[in-house]
Amino acid sequence: MRTELLEAVAQLITIRSFWLRVSGIQHNQHYYVSIGGKVSQKVCRCMTLEVTHCRGHFVVGHQWQIPEPELDKAYSEIRASDADFGRRMRELRPSPKDVEMLISHATHGTIVLELSDDDDFVPTICKNKE
Repeated sequence: MRTELLEAVAQLITIRSFWLRVSGIQHNQHYYVSIGGKVSQKVCRCMTLEVTHCRGHFVVGHQWQIPEPELDKAYSEIRASDADFGRRMRELRPSPKDVEMLISHATHGTIVLELSDDDDFVPTICKNKE
């Protein structure tokens, strides 16, 4: 995924999410992939999401690293079925729904962003209740 597109996605998540922020897009991590029946280890860039507001059983500070190959795969699969998604992403103008779909698909439904559509939305950062 182009760095500019990754930055646009990260900015939208950080601006429009009430419970998550992107704490980095340049973190490198080992990623295991199966090619021709063999498991290989690769190093890839990851997007790191961090919980800023308690939600369900996720506590403040919890992090996920989403490998770039998973983001690329999700992007390709969604683009194949939604031409407008591909156009908006190419133009670096993803909608909140585009980003929600991308992250949900890349994390196999583990992360549901629920981004705000409100242009005046201001995220709240809270601490866990003791």
